[in-house]
Amino acid sequence: MSEFFDKVTIKNQTLEESLKSSLERLRAKGSRKGPKSESVISFFSAADMGSYFTPMRIALLETLVAGGAMPMTKLAATLKRPRSAVARDVSALARLDVIATESAANPGHGRITVVKPLARRYEFVWSIDAAQRKPAVKAAKRRAA
Repeated sequence: MSEFFDKVTIKNQTLEESLKSSLERLRAKGSRKGPKSESVISFFSAADMGSYFTPMRIALLETLVAGGAMPMTKLAATLKRPRSAVARDVSALARLDVIATESAANPGHGRITVVKPLARRYEFVWSIDAAQRKPAVKAAKRRAA
């Protein structure tokens, strides 16, 4: 069973920042009792994060936060998208632990897939740091020489 958080933060950060924040979370996890209030998901670049969180996937998250857990078929109808396309997006977001799915009984019709948010709030933090871009600039200067 997946945990429910007050907030999921999705951001880009360097490998060093990611390791540092992971270490801090592990230390806090050992000292804190009770449920977690936040989950952090990191990408190494804003471009990677932007390509993963497409406008359709963000709309899917907005729908789940506003409406709560709902069957895949109802989610597709609400989004006015084909069920197969929504299923691909749900699968991608579930692999990242941004949302969760569970199978539920559908009396007289077998089973249905229920999609649910894992947080009350999703926060996207995009940052572009000049320090992250310096190696690419140096490589470009070498090629030009």
